Order: sequence, then C-alpha cells, then structure tokens
Amino acid sequence: MPSNNIEIGETGERIASSYIRRSGYRIIVKNFKTRIGEIDIIAYKQRTLIFIEVKCRRSERFGAPFESVTREKTKKIRKIAQQYISLNQQELKNYKEIKCRFDVISIMLGADDKVCELIHMEDAF
Repeated sequence: MPSNNIEIGETGERIASSYIRRSGYRIIVKNFKTRIGEIDIIAYKQRTLIFIEVKCRRSERFGAPFESVTREKTKKIRKIAQQYISLNQQELKNYKEIKCRFDVISIMLGADDKVCELIHMEDAF
C-alpha cells in the first residue's frame, strides 16, 4: 500500500497505463521530463497524439484528483507538449494528419490499492 505522494502517484500511473492499453492506446513514452516539468503519459490512438496527466488520491479531503489540474498546470503541460513535438518532429512526420489532445485520468484508491473510481476525461483542456 503506497504511503507517500510519490508512491501514490506511481501507483496511479501504473493503473492508468494499464487502463489506456486495454482501451486501445499505444503508449509512446512515460514520464517525459523537461526543465519545465513532466508529462505522465504520451500515447497515440486514431491519428491523435494524447498527452495524459494522471492524478491519484486516497481521499477527497483536498478535492477530487482531477481538481488539482489547475489553469497553471495546463499551461505548463501545453509547453512541455510543444517541447516534445519539437524534439520529435522527424518521428512525428511519419504520422499523417496527426492531431493532439490533452486528457486527464483521475483515480481514487481504496484499501489495498483497489481502484474505487477511475475517470478518463478526454480533451480535458
């Protein structure tokens, strides 16, 4: 059972990765990091490059997980996504008519790391 925020975040990312694979997404990279910050998961499905922010919590004491994706956080994610695209232009040329989307996966964990709730918000911002 995760005891700190890093472990809870890692658990959430494992759950989200498994969920999106089962949903037909192809994960391109996890934890893409730049000086600005990190995008949890970058995936591809149906000619769309999807940048996914994963939020995982054990309680709603501070609100639902997705509520922590603030306007400031979305701006940062967009900048990191631009950096990813810029750094990978050559590889992305192989995709015709590629679109981009920003999703949030919100996960509430219960006892023994069982998923109480998983909400996938497509095109969240």
